[in-house]
Amino acid sequence: MASIRLRLAKILGQRAFLAFGVVTLLTAGLLASINLASRHALKLYIEDQLSRLAWDVALYQTSEFSLAAEVSPKLRAVSGVERVESLTFLRTKPPPEALLEVDGKPLASPWVSILSATDFSLLPPEARPAGGNSNGAVLALIGPEQHMGRAFLALQGAKVFTVRVAHQGRKDGQNLFDFPLRGVVRLERSEVNRYFMDEIGSISFVPYIGVILVVPYDFEILKQFDALSRGALGDHGDIHITAGEYLPEVIHLARIDRKRLISGWDVQGSLERLQALHADIEGEIKGLSPTIFVDNAILVLLNRMGEISRLIGLATLLIAIPLLGIAWMLASNLSGLLILNERRKLGLMRLRGVPGKLLGESLLLSIGVGGLIGGIVGIAIGTLLPLFVYEGGWLSWEVLSRIQGPFLMLMFLVLGLVLALLISRRLVRYATTISPLEASRRVAVSEAAEASVRFSFLQLLSLLVGTYKIASWISSFSASAGTSLSEDAGSFWTFAVEAIRTLDRALDFVGIPLF
Repeated sequence: MASIRLRLAKILGQRAFLAFGVVTLLTAGLLASINLASRHALKLYIEDQLSRLAWDVALYQTSEFSLAAEVSPKLRAVSGVERVESLTFLRTKPPPEALLEVDGKPLASPWVSILSATDFSLLPPEARPAGGNSNGAVLALIGPEQHMGRAFLALQGAKVFTVRVAHQGRKDGQNLFDFPLRGVVRLERSEVNRYFMDEIGSISFVPYIGVILVVPYDFEILKQFDALSRGALGDHGDIHITAGEYLPEVIHLARIDRKRLISGWDVQGSLERLQALHADIEGEIKGLSPTIFVDNAILVLLNRMGEISRLIGLATLLIAIPLLGIAWMLASNLSGLLILNERRKLGLMRLRGVPGKLLGESLLLSIGVGGLIGGIVGIAIGTLLPLFVYEGGWLSWEVLSRIQGPFLMLMFLVLGLVLALLISRRLVRYATTISPLEASRRVAVSEAAEASVRFSFLQLLSLLVGTYKIASWISSFSASAGTSLSEDAGSFWTFAVEAIRTLDRALDFVGIPLF
């Protein structure tokens, strides 16, 4: 019996094999290529977001400044970290014993800050030492024009900034350090905050009125300023009258090996590698001080992208609904053509005594095998061709399995097969029930039935709805946009508006097949 089915399949099923194989190939191939295109769009978005991040990891240290020199070496020792730089911003209200002078003249300011970085490019462009000169400082005045305008003019041409420490109320004191000045600039508080936001990704406290001394990075000088601000300067004892007026902040910035750790195609794998890196960084840093906060901006970004990638599968199915609808119509028309073309051959088989059930089984076998082969070929083409276009080559099996996993490919294949088998029921039923008398007629009952089909109300409604959606896309008009909810809207009107909006969004996915 099996050999008879195979022979009948060769005789009757060639056209069915080819027709439904092509339908399944197109269906599975389009689903695979749409999924890959969605993943590629996500990859481009991730790469665009990464290009906006100057640094990947930031460590914020707001206490125990003496540990600042130990953080960077610990961070560099973590595998996967390529570069580490430090930005120091020490802000203090100077105690009365701290005497600030510019060219020997007193300088009064409610806040005095030191800003320094291991890389000049981290400093505000307006306050960077000219020509990368590492021997001088820039004095930046922070405050509105009415407070700092005259001071800015008076300080033009200043040469030296001095910090002295007075003892026991004496006017003279010991020089703590002298800085040769390379320039005096005015900065708006908002400009400094914008600089911090663009360069580091977070804002920092900038005094409303004060001076910022932008100096080359020298840990010993910074340590002296820290000791002065805390009132613990060597053997001088506590020089503070008031406490709690010192706000130190050291930001350690790290850039990781993105090429090795991050792949826009493999979001989940990238996320796992970054989580492991984050755990290594925290393990190294928390041993120094539990107060150092680790901000992994790139991990936050990948976490968000991971949530989006989990919705890609659902989005692929929603996008594919119009294509599945068109494939359904194509296969239905092919099924009708096959009925007309195979009617005589089926009649001859019935005249020779072949059971209708055997004819149906042989056709079903041809359709199933054709659909299976077409689906496999379609998935291969729908995967390889977009990869060649997007990447110009091949991805590793591990990455490809995360993008186009076995379960996802099986689902595409099953969808194509189910579509083909559902539509082929009409052809199989016809082959099973056709009688020799009907097959011998010049015009069969089935053909008369096809000719009697009319354009009914359902088809008209589908055409109108499809036309509305296509026209709305072209003209940017939407029925849901014309409905609005006021604060005093009743429950019925609220429900009606939400229903209209939901229906209008749902029609976006079925507008083309309805048309």
